[in-house]
Amino acid sequence: MSKKAQSSLEYMFIIAMTMIIIAVASAAFMLKSGETNIQAEEQMIDVIANDMLDQIETVYYSGPGTTIQLRYDLPDMIQNISVLGDNEIVFLTLKDGIYSEKVFYSSMPVFGIFPSSYVETSQISKIVVRKNESGNIILCTPEFGCS
Repeated sequence: MSKKAQSSLEYMFIIAMTMIIIAVASAAFMLKSGETNIQAEEQMIDVIANDMLDQIETVYYSGPGTTIQLRYDLPDMIQNISVLGDNEIVFLTLKDGIYSEKVFYSSMPVFGIFPSSYVETSQISKIVVRKNESGNIILCTPEFGCS
């Protein structure tokens, strides 16, 4: 083999190794970036839920007819929001094809009116916290009925 052919082959080998290293580094970066996005969405759910709980307490100690309107950009992983019993706010999430629930407990009794489908839940931009005339705290969405 001539010296020119050998140096060309070595040059191609170096380029191939460099490309493999770049591809592996890029894949690792993208995987880590995806994990970071999921963690950020999970933390956003915690922030939203804790804000809702704070506002429920504020409205509870206010007079009947008090209303607070909250605006959120809900993370895409939220599939549904519901209120169970009289004090559990449940966020149904979908992460990596697996459904799970994040449950937050209110120290005040609360009732909820939320849409049941993902399509409607993904359209929520406002959540209303209201104390009605009988003193009940209601969480609801103006987009899908707030009575």
